[in-house]
Amino acid sequence: MPQTDDMMDTLRSALETDSVTDMLVTLLTVAENRFVDGNNAQSFAIVALLREYPMPDALVAQVEMLYDELEFQLCPRVVEDAKARALEITLEAMVLEVLNESAR
Repeated sequence: MPQTDDMMDTLRSALETDSVTDMLVTLLTVAENRFVDGNNAQSFAIVALLREYPMPDALVAQVEMLYDELEFQLCPRVVEDAKARALEITLEAMVLEVLNESAR
């Protein structure tokens, strides 16, 4: 599943309107797509950050499922680095990174 223009437009709009829930939902979709594409470290970095934010229970369940799936596939150093970074980076900064990567 490629990062579609529509998904990036949704993410950009969520950032512009400061809609945290929309940013969380869209970032989860990005993480799922990256997981499918085999970009497990990038996917894990996103879900590690998402775990730091309050969200609806249904979304929590999806985030936790992907987090658990990835945690055991990645080397411990990648996991620890992503967890540490999740405590340092803001949601908005992650959104900007994703948007910048998709523009390349």
